[in-house]
Amino acid sequence: MKNDLTNRPMTSIGAKIFERIEFTNSNINTIDEINPISAGQSLGFDYLCTKQDYMDIVKEKDNVSVHYTGTLNNGEIFDSSKGREPLAFTVGAGMMIPGFDKAVVGMKLNETKKVTIAPADAYGEKQDGLVQKVEKSQLPADLQPEVGQQLASQLPNGQQIPVTVTDVAEDSITIDANHPLAGKELTFEIEVVTIN
Repeated sequence: MKNDLTNRPMTSIGAKIFERIEFTNSNINTIDEINPISAGQSLGFDYLCTKQDYMDIVKEKDNVSVHYTGTLNNGEIFDSSKGREPLAFTVGAGMMIPGFDKAVVGMKLNETKKVTIAPADAYGEKQDGLVQKVEKSQLPADLQPEVGQQLASQLPNGQQIPVTVTDVAEDSITIDANHPLAGKELTFEIEVVTIN
């Protein structure tokens, strides 16, 4: 239900209980165009948000910093900001995997939540075409390849991509250009530290 603020000033009981709503965007005319705050529903409002509430909720294009811990389905921690500075990024700017961006939108300042992200919203599904064999004769003479070793492969356009050695045979090695977390569900515990 739309609650038009231009036609419904808060002059009744609502004005006595809630502080006057202020908008930072003059194009916003209705309460339910603001991020939801559950207060006020008993008065028939779908959403109620003060200016400070609105500023303390993560939105697209916000610059935020978060602490996080990422785990695999088996409980293994693959990355964490613990003991480091919080991770800073702009929401929706493509700096993070899509699922992480989506997870922080709507979170409040100092809120912590856990979210599981499917491969499609993380590093994608594993692609067999990105796994290939390379003859050892094509490798630098001083390279001693080992399984798990990280190498760089150069594309015809000069771009370098990271690859992982997955097998070493007598005359060849197998390299995988998939991201190490491709095809995996990722679970993140996220805490919002700052919103700007």
